[in-house]
Amino acid sequence: MRLLPFLFLLLACTAAPGPRKTGFYYWQTELAISPAFDQYLQDISCNTLYVKFLDIGRNPDNHAIEPLSLLECRDTQLLSNKTMIPCIFLTNNVFQDITPAQIEWLAGKTLDALESVGAQFPGRFNFKSDGKASEIQLDCDWSASTQKAYFGYLQVLKKRLPAHFRLSATIRLHQYKFPRQTGVPPVERGMLMLYNTGDLDDPNTQNSIFDLEDAKKYVQGAPKHYPLPLDVALPVFSWALVYRDDRLWKIIANPEDSLFSDRSRFDTLANALNLSVQKATFLRGHYLRPGDQIRIERITPALLQEAAQLAATIALADDAVLAFFQADSSVIRAFPSYTLQTIWHNFQVKNR
Repeated sequence: MRLLPFLFLLLACTAAPGPRKTGFYYWQTELAISPAFDQYLQDISCNTLYVKFLDIGRNPDNHAIEPLSLLECRDTQLLSNKTMIPCIFLTNNVFQDITPAQIEWLAGKTLDALESVGAQFPGRFNFKSDGKASEIQLDCDWSASTQKAYFGYLQVLKKRLPAHFRLSATIRLHQYKFPRQTGVPPVERGMLMLYNTGDLDDPNTQNSIFDLEDAKKYVQGAPKHYPLPLDVALPVFSWALVYRDDRLWKIIANPEDSLFSDRSRFDTLANALNLSVQKATFLRGHYLRPGDQIRIERITPALLQEAAQLAATIALADDAVLAFFQADSSVIRAFPSYTLQTIWHNFQVKNR
């Protein structure tokens, strides 16, 4: 019987980590979950949506800082049983040459915009009064010249929010590897974005969304533990990079259905495909002229598995979320639910 206290102590010290979750980013300006996508989320046991509520950027005409692209909710019927985490995307130049007074003003404008969008979900969000615990995620690829202003904005925003809100921030790979140089944002949690590993501006890059060898360079040699509890996001998207006069001109999301009437043809292509525009045409509303070069990049299930295996080597939070970026009509076709189920299972086993 003397062994019982010891056994209880041993079990307490080796208790399983907190439950982990799957999540999906919803980065479009109109929110409507279809029954098919709702079933897809159920199949992969995903109950958490990271939803972009608004962008904040500078007006190209007058350089003024403005909330842009506020989310419009088309249908809330299938959202009632989902955890929604409001996200805010901020361009880096928002914090160039910004004064402390402007930071205070921007925090206020942010809360106003959040309230405006949140009003479409009655009873779900209270950004200016007490309520149930919730999270807001900020997405900004800050630089050395904007770090102080961005971190100051996060501190002001946190002070203005009710106490039950916590802030999280996206962490790019270079920020993950060099926290001393880039700084660590003053938030409660980080989301490591395990993609965008290559150089968009280089026409010779094979796949800038994810390349395993490029990604390893950021993970290997990084501090063993990042100063914030980390979740991780993996890519499940494709895009077309349009180069004009040897410079990146436009990024067009999910181009495959517009370029190929036979989806199976696209699915048999390599990870990246280079095309040359022979005659003037439109691609998803963007005018392309002869001579434009198009590089199509996509994530295959094999590449996604490589990213998940790399993520499993990183010291993430015990209750880490494995999120996928981003939700759209092409995801179900490109990544059947069993594919993500397998990746999730393997990630769970290897990261424990």
